Amino acid sequence: MAIVNTKLDEPILFRTVKNDVYPHTLSGGSIWLRTNVFYQELEADDLSREDRFEGINVSGLFTEFNFEGGMRIKCEHGGLLGTEHPTHYVMSLHGLNIKEEIRLGFGGNTLGIKSLADLANDVLQQASKQINVSQCGYGQVSYQYLGLKRTRANTTGKIIGYYVDGIPEALVQYNPNVMTKIPIEPFIGQDEWRIILHTDKPLNDDPMEPLKINVDPSHFYEL
Repeated sequence: MAIVNTKLDEPILFRTVKNDVYPHTLSGGSIWLRTNVFYQELEADDLSREDRFEGINVSGLFTEFNFEGGMRIKCEHGGLLGTEHPTHYVMSLHGLNIKEEIRLGFGGNTLGIKSLADLANDVLQQASKQINVSQCGYGQVSYQYLGLKRTRANTTGKIIGYYVDGIPEALVQYNPNVMTKIPIEPFIGQDEWRIILHTDKPLNDDPMEPLKINVDPSHFYEL
């Protein structure tokens, strides 16, 4: 029987890894951080990790967007509208509510997290020794489609737009953030949490290269 050793007033969270990774994390605090690009490029048969539609909306309506200057965009039923998130490093955790097949897909070897806040701070400190971290965030992933808006503001991350005298009219995500996924299987079958590190560029300019860090192993406990 597992004994939960989470700090008071902290979410009860876990990290599941492969058998060969488990002892290194538990005893030495070894963590390999991967970029969102890496996860989006995983093989299609690894459904528990594949994340190709992050930041994408699916239109359930026949929609027509008219832009100043005569540009017109039509979106059929089931059409995709979205924007690519800037490159960031992801550490995925999960809560109690996870399907067994997904847990096994992650590697099947689960260890507990004593404090999400403390772990996130340590991950930030250790990663900052190797990359320039511009922003750090952590929290629960929300499974929902993002809203869209039209704007005249000169914003980044626009989906598509038409420029008039240097001022864009564009479609953008209403609340673009990397803590949101579209509600599809198998992702919606888990209680997912994330630690996110934003950087101006990945380690060695290679988004497929892991960022290897060692945090204090006291953040973890064995189940």
